[in-house]
Amino acid sequence: QSFNYEPQFAGFNPQNLQPSCGNNSVCLYKLLYITPVADNFTVFVGPKAEVTDAFPTIVPFASEGQGTLSRAFAINPVLRVSGGTTETGLASAAGFIYKPNDVVDWRALYGSVNAAIPQNEGFPGTPLGAGLFNGSFVAATQLTLYPTENLDLGLNYAYSYHQINILGTGLTGAAAGTLGGLPLTTPVNVNSVGATLTWRINPSIYFTTYGAYFMVDQANSGSAFTNLASWMAGLYFPDAFAEGNTAGLMFGQPLTRVGAGNGATLTPDNISNRAIPYQIEAFYNYKINNNLSITPGAFVIFNPEGDSSNSTTGVFALRTTFTF
Repeated sequence: QSFNYEPQFAGFNPQNLQPSCGNNSVCLYKLLYITPVADNFTVFVGPKAEVTDAFPTIVPFASEGQGTLSRAFAINPVLRVSGGTTETGLASAAGFIYKPNDVVDWRALYGSVNAAIPQNEGFPGTPLGAGLFNGSFVAATQLTLYPTENLDLGLNYAYSYHQINILGTGLTGAAAGTLGGLPLTTPVNVNSVGATLTWRINPSIYFTTYGAYFMVDQANSGSAFTNLASWMAGLYFPDAFAEGNTAGLMFGQPLTRVGAGNGATLTPDNISNRAIPYQIEAFYNYKINNNLSITPGAFVIFNPEGDSSNSTTGVFALRTTFTF
């Protein structure tokens, strides 16, 4: 399980397999332009963006700098589908935000991973495709409801095409070679659904939870399929022990295969004893001043990578965040 701030593809750009931003270089990471066009309607467009840049995350400890330490539970996995990548090799995206009242927020977007590359050379030249509609893409929507002052609910659906056999969520080993037993060059279609809820029980404690389900099918020809699922339940404590400090405790199932067939294997060859993985995590964010905070935390993974033969793994980390 990666840390929340780590890139999915460190050291190279998965769009063209070229080295990413090197030492002593300044590179543009994200760019998204948002503008209102009517009282309740806003549009956005950007050459480098992720679904999480446009949709409310709902989960209160989603912050990469001051929230949960690992990538497992910070955001509903459906929001991490980006057409092929996250963190680097971001999609060119456009979409809208419609807020008719204080209770309803509806958003949708289309993102193309390699919109700036004119010709699709396939693997390995352009492994994620090329052009606005000739390669890996994602079409996603989220309906966010605020039925009461203390309750937030997000409902997600995303359809994505991946020119190679990956999810592009950057969460677990199952995200690469999603259709187990089939080569990396196999294209896939992904239908993903999810729901996220946060209940502010009182000013000092929030309850948050999500569930996600992915249906991955072999694209073009063939009928292989794989299903994956993830869920989380957690508690969030604003102003924990002192004003401005926060804490979180969460438990759940990281994204893992729960079904496969028609040529796709449920259990990869490197797994000897299949088991559902579980993870528990806790953190405390201590705010030293307005510009500096430290976050000690730890997480423990049971049955790492879905194999009960793997030893239970524990990680402790201390993160320092500077805010300017």
